[in-house]
Amino acid sequence: MFVVLLLCVALGSVLAPGLEPANAIGRTSPAATLPSQDDGSSITWSVRPSPTDADPERPNFGYDIAPGVTVTDSIRVRNYSEETLRLDLYASDAITTSTGALDLLPAGEEPTGVGAWISLDSSELAIAPLEFVDVDFTLTVPADAEPGDHTGGIVTSHRTPGVDDGGDTVILDRRLGNRVHVRVDGPLRPALQISDAEVSYTGSFNPVGTGSMHVTYTVTNTGNVRLGAEQTVTTNGRLFFPGRTVTPEPMGELLPGNSLTFDVDVGEVWPIGRTTATIELTPIPTRDGDVFDADTPVESASVTAPTMPWTLLASLAVLVGVAVLWRRHRRRRERREAALVDAAVREALADTPNASDGSDGSDGSEQDGSEHDEPQHENGDRDRAPDGTGAGVGGAHRSGERRGPPAPRGNEQ
Repeated sequence: MFVVLLLCVALGSVLAPGLEPANAIGRTSPAATLPSQDDGSSITWSVRPSPTDADPERPNFGYDIAPGVTVTDSIRVRNYSEETLRLDLYASDAITTSTGALDLLPAGEEPTGVGAWISLDSSELAIAPLEFVDVDFTLTVPADAEPGDHTGGIVTSHRTPGVDDGGDTVILDRRLGNRVHVRVDGPLRPALQISDAEVSYTGSFNPVGTGSMHVTYTVTNTGNVRLGAEQTVTTNGRLFFPGRTVTPEPMGELLPGNSLTFDVDVGEVWPIGRTTATIELTPIPTRDGDVFDADTPVESASVTAPTMPWTLLASLAVLVGVAVLWRRHRRRRERREAALVDAAVREALADTPNASDGSDGSDGSEQDGSEHDEPQHENGDRDRAPDGTGAGVGGAHRSGERRGPPAPRGNEQ
């Protein structure tokens, strides 16, 4: 396990941009430098294409070639050290790492592309101090090779035993190499594909504020040419809430058949219920002189996520709850106040004297106030009729009463 991890660290520098020599931790330099185990001296070397009359300073190998054709070339390895340098030399296929860098297959994994097309004259080198060697090789393109770009590399490897921080013995494999780009004759087909698109939304604590969307997607080069891409991620808007467009850094060179995964954050996204993020990739050439047709397809994909204004909804729920509680409290208070008023009225009525109980000395009967004194006769009879009868007894009357006609008189004797 320790060997694999340390190998991976060393392998990361094998194909630095331009494939200029680099040290084991990936910094660009004129040569790879390794400390000696014994006397503290350093081991330093470089790798580059052998100079030619046509191009004495070429940075890497590049061929435009037809299927079935063989080319011959040479790679120069220089030892800057004052001791003999022993290296392994081999060819392998190139891959795009998860960080977008160009690397080679791990040591021991058999190549099937350019690495398998290259045949080196030597696989082990012993280079004298301060000297260099040119190693010839041939590259033969299979007759059935697919048109387009194929990338590999020629690698020098220096393996040394070491001890890690835990005291375990490990093998450090530091590799330094040079790219080999092969373009096989035939039609070029730039194409990208987006897959595994996912999106998530994070709201704001501000009830009327915006949130952010995190978009993840994988891009695969499904064409036959190495290329980059311009990227845009756009979120939709609604009504008075505008959408957002983010332009990430352009995608670096992606080899045919390889994939890269991207993470993009889009800020100031309004919580409109559901929001769709649309990813668009426009292929761009990475090789000098390449020009893609205007009808090169733009790859796009969309993914939707709920963007609910949870903070606003929670605030409204709290306000509604407070309003309901206040209304209930007001109703209870009104009922208590009404009960107190009713009690006060009943108490006041209980303390007031009853006007009809006769306590004022009157007999409670209503008087007209217009009674007439009854006329008194000499014999004390009251209001006797002229015929001497007692028809007038009890004839006391009140003013305003009509008397009936007088009774008829009898025959006088």
